Amino acid sequence: MNIETNVPLESVVWTGHFSKRTMAYPAEYLIRIFKGSCPKLNFNKELYPHQKILEVSCGDGRNLTMLRKCGFTVCGTEISEEIIQKTLLNLSDCGISDSVIKVGHNGNLPYSNEEFDFLIAWNVCYYKSEGYSFLDHVKEYSRVLKPKAYLVLSIPQKTAFIYEGSEKIKESSENLAIIHKDPYGIRNGTSIYIFDGEDEIEKAFSPYFSNFIFASIFDDCFGHKYHFHICVCTKI
Repeated sequence: MNIETNVPLESVVWTGHFSKRTMAYPAEYLIRIFKGSCPKLNFNKELYPHQKILEVSCGDGRNLTMLRKCGFTVCGTEISEEIIQKTLLNLSDCGISDSVIKVGHNGNLPYSNEEFDFLIAWNVCYYKSEGYSFLDHVKEYSRVLKPKAYLVLSIPQKTAFIYEGSEKIKESSENLAIIHKDPYGIRNGTSIYIFDGEDEIEKAFSPYFSNFIFASIFDDCFGHKYHFHICVCTKI
């Protein structure tokens, strides 16, 4: 396994969160996207063993495990080496020893230009990287993707539980809010971007991406409003 730490970015809260847990199951909708048969998606599963995929903020490795078993060469980023060490152990427990995970974030992905066939930003693209704009996030995603490669996103809808009790940042030129009432206690004080709907998401990514396909999740998960936009698009 390959560990590289090119970006000295730390988060004590997130590191503690992932160091105290075992690996969870992959995201249901990522399973549907990559293993299912969706009328609006035409991924060629036979190509997976010849393709390379990056997950930004891969967490405990739950999605990378599924993607590796699909045949992909898997890479990831996380915000501290401590999280990476835990993730690599999880992957090793699943028999995966050829993954690459590097320290990075939305605004700075420590990989080469046009390296990947897919990039996954699952519940992550809307977290503001300090010193970067959202367009910087979009540009960086585009930089590491091959032409016509796929970007797979999940972004909270305005009714999602994550925004409950949040405070909009009036001084910002961007549509930002600060989280105050995260039920999991790990996002409070974090700045995140808010999108009014699919049209605004498409507008934000359209300088570098096209062919937008959307899906929606409206799930009341025992009191948590798990409401998300899902988007698949291709690099221009």
